[in-house]
Amino acid sequence: MNAKRKSEDKWSSLAEIEGRYVWEVLIHTNGNKQAAARILDVDRKTLDRMIKRHDISGADIAKLRIKRRPAKPRGQNPPVKVRAPSITPPG
Repeated sequence: MNAKRKSEDKWSSLAEIEGRYVWEVLIHTNGNKQAAARILDVDRKTLDRMIKRHDISGADIAKLRIKRRPAKPRGQNPPVKVRAPSITPPG
């Protein structure tokens, strides 16, 4: 009986796994709930209920929102302004 109890302790409940998975998807999407709902294949309202059920706070989600610079398109560099050197005539 005691050995059976120890083997059960190493297993997580489905609710715990769901909560961790929702959190990982939110990290992946930088807190974008609409994108997370698409990945999870659930309605946005369902995702909100999952977030509430697993006590994921709005403050935690807000911390995930990272402001990133837009990536430069590959192979296209902005034009470089070159200044002509000023040449003074001798003498």
